[in-house]
Amino acid sequence: MLVDDVLRRASRDRGGPLTVAASHDGATLVVEVHDQGAGSPERALDELLAVADRVSALDGRLTAGPAAPGGVRIRAELPCG
Repeated sequence: MLVDDVLRRASRDRGGPLTVAASHDGATLVVEVHDQGAGSPERALDELLAVADRVSALDGRLTAGPAAPGGVRIRAELPCG
C-alpha cells in the first residue's frame, strides 16, 4: 500500500529516482521509500493521508523527512504478530 501510493504519486510529480527498502526484525516490518523527485516532507505526508490512516489503523507509524542528498524519505513501521 505504501509503496504503491508513493510510486503513483511520484509518477504524477516531476519524477526522480526512487529507492525502496524493507526489513523485518520479527516484531516490526519497516518499509522506507526515498523519493528524490519529491518536494517537501510535509507535502509528501499531506498526499499520503489515506496511507497514514491505514498504517495507524494497524497500530503502525508513518513518518516523512528530508533525505540526503535530496528528496524525501517516507518510513512506515508496522507491528507484526
